[in-house]
Amino acid sequence: ASGASVAALLRYIYTERFEPTSLGGRAGCLALLRLATLFAGASPSAALLRLRQLCEAELARGVDAETVVSTAHASLELGASQLLRFCLQTMNASFASLLASGGLRALDEGLCAELFELRSDAPLQDALAHGRADVAERLLNRAAAEAAGPPAEAAGGPEGTPAPAPAPGGAEAAASERV
Repeated sequence: ASGASVAALLRYIYTERFEPTSLGGRAGCLALLRLATLFAGASPSAALLRLRQLCEAELARGVDAETVVSTAHASLELGASQLLRFCLQTMNASFASLLASGGLRALDEGLCAELFELRSDAPLQDALAHGRADVAERLLNRAAAEAAGPPAEAAGGPEGTPAPAPAPGGAEAAASERV
């Protein structure tokens, strides 16, 4: 983390003032978001959640065709869901420039699958039409897993056998019957 991002974190914690100009641009704002995420993971607080939201909003204001893919990857890594959603919407709205810049090729497989699902009623065909067989495979595997249903353990008992039915009267009745 940069000295500017640490100073911005401390300033926000003690004064609740967010000054994005003191961060030195996108890299400083990402560093502050990383710090806020790290600290929020160790000790969640409303102030750190709000700082994360402010960082996400500031980063969204700076997203352009050159930074949208790297910002989406960073937001995925940091669990910045609002920023990630914004990046996916931006990529969808400017899909032609994403293609022209090579950004679609650089996009993480999972994010690319989300983008195709967002932009198309036929994401599998969209993935294949744009040369992303890896994404098509991911979409097929997910569809197959969804069609197969939950894993055996989630279905109840071993090897998909149903879980035993609860005793009439709930847990208390079952406990008193055992006594």
